[in-house]
Amino acid sequence: MTTADARSREPAPMVDAWLSSVRSANTRRAYRQDLREWTAWLRDRDAEPLTANRSHVEAWTASLERDGRAPATRTRKLSSIGSFYTYAIDEGRRFGLTVTRDPTARAHRPYVDRTAGADHRLSVDDARAVLRAADAAGPRAAVIVRLILQAGCGVRDITGARVEDLDRRVSPDHPGPGRAAPGRVPAGRRHTLSVTRRGGVRHRVALPAGAARAIVRTVGARTRGPVVTTRNGRRIADSQVFRTVRLTGHAAGVEVTPRALRDACANLALEAGVPLRDVQCLLGHADPRSEGDPWHSCETAPHAIAAFLGL
Repeated sequence: MTTADARSREPAPMVDAWLSSVRSANTRRAYRQDLREWTAWLRDRDAEPLTANRSHVEAWTASLERDGRAPATRTRKLSSIGSFYTYAIDEGRRFGLTVTRDPTARAHRPYVDRTAGADHRLSVDDARAVLRAADAAGPRAAVIVRLILQAGCGVRDITGARVEDLDRRVSPDHPGPGRAAPGRVPAGRRHTLSVTRRGGVRHRVALPAGAARAIVRTVGARTRGPVVTTRNGRRIADSQVFRTVRLTGHAAGVEVTPRALRDACANLALEAGVPLRDVQCLLGHADPRSEGDPWHSCETAPHAIAAFLGL
């Protein structure tokens, strides 16, 4: 895997550089811990990270399984270690190291059902509990959960949403008589967010009062950029949306995913008396321009869901 010269060198500077290249502080901490576990396991067996091979990786993951680590945890750790080796292959020469192979590349990975919980149908009480947990977790979680559960947004709608696409009465960059005060959305007004969906179709998403309040608090004084950001202001990743939903569900005592929330949105809309055609429009399964009022059906359903839930 490495040259003889590389075997005698200490990879610590390269480890520091690799971790510095990771944007998220939470991801950096997880990567550092995973690499420490991997390195400690190897050294207990008189092996080193830069000379490890596939058999070492598979023995390590087997030991993790014996220790009761979940499949998702084992898979995540393999991904962490794989990221380190990918960096070493690309950048090792800067540190006097010639790394040519990733020992995790062909290693067996545990099966992880990433749709777990997606088939669970949320009851009305479940949906209310998830919304309350999201509001308690903070504006970012509230935006993510409310946009999916009340407004039918997909993950990419959320990660791609921009401040510039907020309705004038929500967006801070449009002052005037229609603009809501920070953190407050007047009752009876329509607030919308435009998103681009499959096929490049622009879709205007209605924002019930709770979702609009959360967005105003999240956006603050910003006039441009992503609506939902990481702590350092960058666009949020799909995986962070998934994680936020799962953590919110755990806080509410419900196993849930973004897909499960979106399914619940459709079910709640139907229970609230929204016509099927309008539900299809809400979820982007029908082109809102195809017939009648181009925006009416897409704006009605979210408000009907909010009223039905009372939140």
